[in-house]
Amino acid sequence: MTGFLLFSSKFYHARKSFVCPCHDSKFAPDGKMLGGPATVALQTYIAKLEGGDVLVIRNTATRKQAT
Repeated sequence: MTGFLLFSSKFYHARKSFVCPCHDSKFAPDGKMLGGPATVALQTYIAKLEGGDVLVIRNTATRKQAT
């Protein structure tokens, strides 16, 4: 994977997944849902590096579908 993937700071990294501390839902590094109680993947946004800054492109939210 290249580029940036942005997540809320409310999630913490647990080995090879992200875990919601409020509900214990688990998500893969690409935002796909690994375990509930969540029913959808994390929202991700397009971002780019410009002049040393990371810019988040508004209105580009997407969700990875479960396979």
